[in-house]
Amino acid sequence: MIDRSKLPFDDLTEHEKLIVVRSELNGRRYVPKTDEEGFSLVRDLLGEKLFRGFTAARLEVAARYRCRPRWGVYGGWKLFYRFECDGDYLCGICVDERRYAVRIRLDRRACAAFERLRDTFSRDTVQWAYDFAPVHGGGRYILLDPEHCGLEAVFRVLALYRIPDRPI
Repeated sequence: MIDRSKLPFDDLTEHEKLIVVRSELNGRRYVPKTDEEGFSLVRDLLGEKLFRGFTAARLEVAARYRCRPRWGVYGGWKLFYRFECDGDYLCGICVDERRYAVRIRLDRRACAAFERLRDTFSRDTVQWAYDFAPVHGGGRYILLDPEHCGLEAVFRVLALYRIPDRPI
């Protein structure tokens, strides 16, 4: 991995900067400086078809919730686009090579609501993801793949945690 602190980063060519950024992505610690840069990296990682799915999920969260998006770092994913409402984590979109998933926080109340509605969710995708989600403080952080479970299922689960500000 390249140590950026030892490089005259501002003096590098655009191609050299891209090499450094790619190295940091492989080290899973790079946070894009702008949305333009982040979305360009997401397109490169996902390819055009999956990038359209990522964009649809991102725009739908923005349409339904009054929240502030920002780039961050999460686990072993190369990029993480998180949404916060009133300073509280709502969800995030995790991106890696040729795949992305929506990470949703479910507190105790939302987990109880999920259990009541469990049978209304797909067993192969949503229930499975819920059952294997790590428990944290009585709640769970569930990872859903919109390409498999569908965007509406993602938003049904998200609504268990927070009702949309602007229903669509």
